[in-house]
Amino acid sequence: MEELEQTAAQAVDEIGRAVDQTTLDAVRVKYLGKKGFFTEQMKALGKLPPEEKREAGAKINGAKQKAMLSMQGARLSRTRSSTESSPARPSM
Repeated sequence: MEELEQTAAQAVDEIGRAVDQTTLDAVRVKYLGKKGFFTEQMKALGKLPPEEKREAGAKINGAKQKAMLSMQGARLSRTRSSTESSPARPSM
């Protein structure tokens, strides 16, 4: 599970370093997409004994939540900066 924590930190770092929407989308797909890291981790839960699934699932969900919150923050930040940098339109 240490790999999980490291990967979550790496995802947050990559999200923070994304310079444009295209890069941000690529990072999202890499970690949160259908074949992304966290999705694959959730699929692997089926191979674990029942007594380990709950704890492992909670850890995966926690790490995924960190990445998702970081992604939402980055999107919000980009939306704000693009709104602030675009010229005001005259009202009619």
